[in-house]
Amino acid sequence: MANVRLEIILLGDGMSGKTSILIKIAEIVLEQAMEEYQAMLVRREIPSHEEWLFRVKPTLDERELEKIIERRPLLKHVPQAQYLAWLELAEPQIIGFEDWLKREGILLEDILTKDTSLATLGLETFEMRFPLGRHYLFVSGYDLGGQNVYDHLRNVLAGLAKPESYLLIVFDSSRYISCENSVRQLEDSIKKFEQRGKATPTIVSIMNKIDLHRYLDNAKRQESISHWVFEALVKAREEGYQYQFPHVIKKDEVIELSIEPTTKLGFEHLEAIIYDTLRRNIHDFGKPPLTELNARSVARELAARLLLLQQPEENFEQFYEELKKVIFEERPLAVQFMGGFKLKALRGEIPQDELLSHVRKKFERFVFDLERVTKDDVHMAIKKSIRTEQLERDLRLFSKRVFKTNALGGEGIVDLFVYLAYQETTKAEQKSIERADVRGKGSLKRL
Repeated sequence: MANVRLEIILLGDGMSGKTSILIKIAEIVLEQAMEEYQAMLVRREIPSHEEWLFRVKPTLDERELEKIIERRPLLKHVPQAQYLAWLELAEPQIIGFEDWLKREGILLEDILTKDTSLATLGLETFEMRFPLGRHYLFVSGYDLGGQNVYDHLRNVLAGLAKPESYLLIVFDSSRYISCENSVRQLEDSIKKFEQRGKATPTIVSIMNKIDLHRYLDNAKRQESISHWVFEALVKAREEGYQYQFPHVIKKDEVIELSIEPTTKLGFEHLEAIIYDTLRRNIHDFGKPPLTELNARSVARELAARLLLLQQPEENFEQFYEELKKVIFEERPLAVQFMGGFKLKALRGEIPQDELLSHVRKKFERFVFDLERVTKDDVHMAIKKSIRTEQLERDLRLFSKRVFKTNALGGEGIVDLFVYLAYQETTKAEQKSIERADVRGKGSLKRL
């Protein structure tokens, strides 16, 4: 089998879903590997998964199988997990799936066990190898953190990218303002390539979270969210507000804050109240598409849109640019960082006001007037946040392809991966033909 190498570089803003896309690609690789493994089992006269489902599984105690799966993190990503657990019990002489993967050099565990609730920090590398038709496909590359603090790494990476690399630029299709920042990053990278006289890698744009986009594009849901958020903002103005949000570092810990009645609300409180409103009112909160991370992203985008609706025309452009910059630098939710400040403090408990002052300094320009807000404003903010048609048109000007994906559910990921694999295997086959032609011509000369 011929070796084919595919280098992928994942870029995008924070919480765009880059790592989820990488995990889904790894699951596709795992699925392909499972087909190869089952073919080996059939040759050894082991019942196939389909045969096992009908003949063997009904007679088993599934609790024993689940115990094995719990000890094998990789099996949780395989639909045939119980079948593989049974195989370990019933056919101990047969090499287990995980050991077979290692023997074949198909290394996926580090990717598949990544925690997507945490930010990608800095530069993370990955490598996958697996059989694909007549080839062994080696997929390697870089997953780059989306925070603005890593811009210098973006520039280094852009300088290191080779013409044969694929730059996968991931956009959150439900966060228009954040998408604009990603487009700007993409344009800057292209300019740097051109200035250095380098061949530009293949640029593929990915509009991710299309399931969340569809979720927010529902008229009835927009009406409900508008009502809930508006009522919460009225309460903050008239009675004050108490809300909860997740700790930025301690995964299962919650931080609680109280706001006294006010007419001016800082951006950090505005996005947190919107998040808290979604958490309290949507019965399936925390499940796709409104996962915990997606809820934070939605809250940030809506808060930004509400602020923009209050800006006078003469100040709008400057305000918009400053707001986009801060949004790109700071991950949702802003107040989550209070937990980080508290952990870093050398002394004991710090008063809530002092902690909030750290956050306020980053967002001091951005204050929302609660006396001017209407329910229609909230509705308009939702509609504006999902207007990404122009974004798609812009992307097609410099992207080889634009894919629409739902990384959590897997929608569109197979198409993306097939495209990448087809591009590289086709190149490899073409090079093989060209080498054969050269060898043939050489032998004719010798004759």
